[in-house]
Amino acid sequence: MQALSFDEKLNIINSTLIFKSLGLAERQFLAYTAKTEYYSKNTVIFYENKQLHNLYLICSGTIDIIIGKKTKFSVSHVSTNEIVGEMTFVADTLTSATAKAETDVVLLVFHKPDFTSEKRLADLMQKFHLETGIEIQPFNFYLNLTHCLFKTVNTRIIKRNNYLIETLNDKLTLQRKLLDSSRLLILITVMLSLYVYFLHLIIKIIQHSLISTITSVTLLFILACAAIYYIKISKKPLQNFGLTIKNWKSDILETIWVTLLIMLLLLFIKLGLITLFPKFHTESLFNPSASLTPAHRSTTSASLLSFFIVLYAVFAFVQEFIARGLVQSQLQEMLTGKHRTLNTILIANLLFAIMHIQISLLFVIVVFIFGLYWGWLYNRQQTLVGVSFSHILIGVFGNYLLNFNFIVK
Repeated sequence: MQALSFDEKLNIINSTLIFKSLGLAERQFLAYTAKTEYYSKNTVIFYENKQLHNLYLICSGTIDIIIGKKTKFSVSHVSTNEIVGEMTFVADTLTSATAKAETDVVLLVFHKPDFTSEKRLADLMQKFHLETGIEIQPFNFYLNLTHCLFKTVNTRIIKRNNYLIETLNDKLTLQRKLLDSSRLLILITVMLSLYVYFLHLIIKIIQHSLISTITSVTLLFILACAAIYYIKISKKPLQNFGLTIKNWKSDILETIWVTLLIMLLLLFIKLGLITLFPKFHTESLFNPSASLTPAHRSTTSASLLSFFIVLYAVFAFVQEFIARGLVQSQLQEMLTGKHRTLNTILIANLLFAIMHIQISLLFVIVVFIFGLYWGWLYNRQQTLVGVSFSHILIGVFGNYLLNFNFIVK
């Protein structure tokens, strides 16, 4: 391509902000000394940690500024009327980055020795004076030029430092996520291992109708202790695990309508089973005492039933604390991608449902379905108040009042 004319070069220099503080004669001298160079897309203009003897002013196109050799990072993009190479121009240092043409670029090139060598600068100015009749003092010109360039160097250093700080913060955040992920993975592995071991042990040793309750008490206690230990070593605020009562009134009001609809649906389902299927004709619509063993269905059944309901409420909260407060909250922070929330709810809910395998496979499926709603609710409210309230109401209504256990067991 043809070199730019003097007037074209002068117009570019005049429109470049960095050179605005120079006088007209000084800008004309810059145009006089500038050479034109062309670089095609993806061509490297200069490499990092190399000597550079030129200052580049971009006439058109974009240049990508890259740091690093093995792992490369793009720190900025410079385009028309911006300069590159100013740091090595004002100081005898190696280049701090690689400059690569992101598009086809046209550059004005200022050769450093033309300005740093007193004899050469004087000769160029004399020649410029003879050709144009314009006289410039070499010392004043060089002082003004370096002053302009130092402003750019200062700005670039600040931008570079800000970028490095952001990069380090991103890496630190990633390291924290990796640490949290490894801790959570270890915790889940230990929890599932203990669960399987104690489940097998209890079922093998204890042959009693209350085995599911005993199993749940033992395992939930162990898992709750593990969860509390994880929260302690994570040093995160308790609200990160849903342990907050912020907006608890509005959360309960929002929760109760859907919960009541689910309870009404359960009522109609049992009524339909009793009406349509002969094998269920003998079942009562409400049968609280059926959740107790025959030996406990006596005058003390009401107090015993109340005790089991209170105990269930405690267990429901602990279950939500482990499944939603711990597992779902931490997965939400660690997972990435378009379907992060959906994957988080599914994984946490799968772990939640499988913890009921000692009752029956059908019960696991039912719990998984309800758990999807509770997982969505927790993701929306970010607190255990609403989801625990819903879990307790639905669980007590389904297990103790309607006694759905006659189906799922």
